[in-house]
Order: sequence, then C-alpha cells, then structure tokens
Amino acid sequence: MTWMLTNWVERRASREQHLANAAEVWRKAQAAVSHASDSLRRYYSAVATIRVIKQSADELVIAISRSSSGGTTERAAGASDCLICLNFSSKNLQIDVTSNRGRHERFPIEADCDHAYLSSQGRELLYDEFSRVVLEDSFFSLSGVVVTKRDPAAVLEYVNELVRALDSERDCTRAEPSTSRGNERGAA
Repeated sequence: MTWMLTNWVERRASREQHLANAAEVWRKAQAAVSHASDSLRRYYSAVATIRVIKQSADELVIAISRSSSGGTTERAAGASDCLICLNFSSKNLQIDVTSNRGRHERFPIEADCDHAYLSSQGRELLYDEFSRVVLEDSFFSLSGVVVTKRDPAAVLEYVNELVRALDSERDCTRAEPSTSRGNERGAA
C-alpha cells in the first residue's frame, strides 16, 4: 500500500488511521500471549503451571506457579508465584507489562503507512516475539525477574570508574609502605 501514497500528507493520514485502530494491536498481542500460555501449559507443565487469571478489554493477568516440591529446596512458600499484568492504555497508545517481581516495561503502539504495531527500543515487535518477551524469563527463570539490558556506554563508564578506583587504591597502598618504614625507623 505504501507505493500508492504519493506525498507526506497521505502517509501521515494513513499512519493516523492505523493508530486509531490501536485496540486491534492490543487484541492481537493479548491473543499471542494467551496462545503462548497454552503452549507452555502443553509442553512445559513439569516446569511450572501457567494460567490466565483475568482477561478483559484492557487487561490480561497471568499467574505462573512452581510447586514447592519441585527441584529447589531454598524457595519459600509463595515465592514461586509470579503474577504478570498487561494493561492496554488507549490514551497513551501503549501496553504496560508489570509483575509482582518488580518488572515494569512499556511497549508503545506505533504505526507506519501500512499498519499499526507494537514497538520495543524503537523497532517493530512481532506478536510472537512480544509473547516471548512477556513470558519466557518469568516462566523459565527461578526468580522470575527479567534481567534488564544495560546501555553499553554506561557499562563502559562504570568499568572505567572501577579501574580508576582500583588504580587510586593501588597508588595509596604503594605510598603506605614508605610511610610505615619511616615510622619504623623513627621508633627504632
């Protein structure tokens, strides 16, 4: 369809029309997560139990439970339950994903001339990939906490700070032996 739009006005109008149907993106995302939940239940029932607690026009709540007798003895009762909540905001055109394990992510709904879609980190996110991002870590990890990706520049700056601190500490320890030797001589 893009090739038929001849100028920026038509492209803008097309994007706005697609964004007006953001609720359809939510319905498809909700269906993808429900379908993935069914597949997890079918193929990985030994790992954990997954069930849809609530499904409405703007919310989907999923519970992931591990049995207290399964595999790990260090887990406390109730610590194995993970609740994932997906909320659709028609006002902000986004889906918020939260969990009782401290997770909070936003997936904006964007559009181009052809269709509306979910996005993550500025790129289009397919519905199947969205369901994987929402469920995989919480279902398969023991903690249910999603490890956030760090900005490489921030990590490099942090490492540089550590190196500077270690260099500074090493410089201080080099100075200490001469100081203590001086004290020993004075005491002798």
